Amino acid sequence: MSFPEKLRSIRKELKYSVKEISEHTGIPYRSLQSYEMGTRKPSIEVLVKLSDFFQVSSDYLLDIETEKSEEKNISGLSKPDEEFVMQNQEQLIQILKEKQSEIDKLKKENQELKDKLEASDD
Repeated sequence: MSFPEKLRSIRKELKYSVKEISEHTGIPYRSLQSYEMGTRKPSIEVLVKLSDFFQVSSDYLLDIETEKSEEKNISGLSKPDEEFVMQNQEQLIQILKEKQSEIDKLKKENQELKDKLEASDD
C-alpha cells in the first residue's frame, strides 16, 4: 500500500477528518489533501508529526513495516484525545460522578423492585 493510501486508510479507520488532523498537527489542510492524493510527498518533519498523531511508526506509514507499532502512550488514547482529557479533567470527573450517582440510584430502585417481587411471591 502506498503512503497516500496508508494515510487515507488510517485516517478513516480512526475516524478523523483532514481538518481535524490539520488542527491537531499544524500541518496545512491542503498539504494533507495533497499527501492523500499522492501529488505531494511529506517532509521528514511532517512524517514524524503524522506518526506521532496516529501513534504509529513512520515505517508503518511508509509501508516498510506491516504491523502497527505498540501504542506510544499507555492510556491507549491518541494524543489529541489525551490532550482533551487533560484539558477537561475536572469536568469529566464531575460527569463521571453524576453518572455513578445515577447508576447507584438505579441499582437501589432495582433492588427495591426485586424485594417487592419476592415479598409478593410469599
